[in-house]
Amino acid sequence: MTVQPAPIEPIASSLPTDDAELREIVAMWVDTLTLKTNELRELVESEQLEAVAELAHWLNGSAGTAGYDAFTEVAASLEQAAKAGQSQELGPHVDQIARLGEAVRAGLPKG
Repeated sequence: MTVQPAPIEPIASSLPTDDAELREIVAMWVDTLTLKTNELRELVESEQLEAVAELAHWLNGSAGTAGYDAFTEVAASLEQAAKAGQSQELGPHVDQIARLGEAVRAGLPKG
């Protein structure tokens, strides 16, 4: 018997995405998030903690700007762990960021 993963609960941007320009900005941010999450994984694997902290800092600020406050706590925790040299804590934070990324992709407005 295989275990099915829990369904992803979509997360929508708090920005007024009924505006076409804002919708496009949010969609571009989500695309960038995918790339940055992959980059974070690579940086964690190669233990480039300073770069992890910088990218986590970017995520914290840019997510709020794009209307995704759900990233604030995990991005701040990731940045702090990287600055403190707590390598073992980084992977779970990146996993949580990836799950949030799936949720925001599921919550993107159509059109």
